[in-house]
Amino acid sequence: MIRPPRDRARPLHHKNRYAAYAKIDEPLLQGLARHFSQGDTASQAALALCVNRNTANRYYRLFRDALTREACEGLRVVPETRVLVGLFLGAIHVEARLVPVSLAGPALEALRGERQALEACSLSEWPGYDALGEPATGAFALMPCCLVGPLGQSRLASRWRLLRERLCKSRGIPREDYWRHLAVCELAGELGTEGLRARLLDLLKPAA
Repeated sequence: MIRPPRDRARPLHHKNRYAAYAKIDEPLLQGLARHFSQGDTASQAALALCVNRNTANRYYRLFRDALTREACEGLRVVPETRVLVGLFLGAIHVEARLVPVSLAGPALEALRGERQALEACSLSEWPGYDALGEPATGAFALMPCCLVGPLGQSRLASRWRLLRERLCKSRGIPREDYWRHLAVCELAGELGTEGLRARLLDLLKPAA
C-alpha cells in the first residue's frame, strides 16, 4: 500500500528585526510600513498585501505609537467635540496643532465667521495661529495675526489641502488617538514618504 506523502513543513518566517514577537515576517512588516508612510488606509494595505484587516489596523496603531512616543504633552490634545486644527507658518514647513479644548469655542466661531477673528486672536492664551481648519467640513480661514504675503498664504492653503486629504482618509480613529494621527500626517508633510518610512523603521529597530 502506497502512503500519501506527508505535507512538507511550512518555511520558517524571516527573522523580524523590527518586532521581536511579531506574528508577521519582516518583508510583510516593511510592506505595511510602506503603505502606512504613503498615506494608504489600513484597509488598502490589507487588500494589497493579502493580510487580515485587523492585522493591518493593529500594526498601524503600533506605527503611530512609535512615531509619537516622544511627543511633548502640548501635542496630546483630546478634542471633546469637533476637531479643529491650528496652522503655524514656519520658515521651512507649516506646523499643525490640534486646538486645545479651552480655545475650541472661540476658534470655531472665528473660523465660521460667527465671531470676529480679531477678537479671538486678542485672547491672552491664543497661540497665534496663522490659520485655522476643520477637517470634518474642510473649512479654512487665515487669521488676522497672519502677517504674510500671497506666497505664505498659498503655502498655508496648500498644506491644509494635503493635510485634510490625509486626515480624512482614515475614518473611525478614536478621539483620544486623533492627536497621534495628526502628528503622523505632519511628519509625512515634513519628511516625505520615504523619510517617514525610514524614521518609522529606525524607531522600530530597538525592538529586535
